[in-house]
Amino acid sequence: MSDLRPLAVVMVADATPLTLANLRALSSWCDLILTEGTTTTSGEPREPLRRGWRDLLDLEPPRLRVFTTDLAGVNTWQRQGVQRNGAQPMIAFEPDDRPVLLVDADEFLDADAVLDLIAQGLERPVRLGLVPLYGAVDRVAKRIHCCWKSDWPDLRVMQRKQPYVFGGGSLASAG
Repeated sequence: MSDLRPLAVVMVADATPLTLANLRALSSWCDLILTEGTTTTSGEPREPLRRGWRDLLDLEPPRLRVFTTDLAGVNTWQRQGVQRNGAQPMIAFEPDDRPVLLVDADEFLDADAVLDLIAQGLERPVRLGLVPLYGAVDRVAKRIHCCWKSDWPDLRVMQRKQPYVFGGGSLASAG
């Protein structure tokens, strides 16, 4: 088990109130690497915040690092891969046993549940199950989520009390 704080690699876009709330919550128990693109994953141009994230979150390196990239690719999934994989050189310098989370800015995690998983040891990557939220934290809507599958009961890793989840972020060691 690692005594290091987890490192959360978070795909970000706009600093919405819900996104900022989640990033602030994550930063209370994780160090952050934010990955943002100069375009959206759907291909529209956007102005990245870069250092502006430091002011919004009141964090400085090494607690917060921001990586900005052009999102090349012909489809959304390729651009998301470019955005997330852009943080790989930063992770390469981390100790092999450092826990690393890969999440989107709108994916809320239960810190205690994640830390329990880390305490058990990370022999291989773990896919986290998340409850999809739409518009407000008290509203869920499986019927409109593209990734919800009724045959994914094994993804109930994080939210055991919820009636359904979808595949969300991942947890692994930096090594």
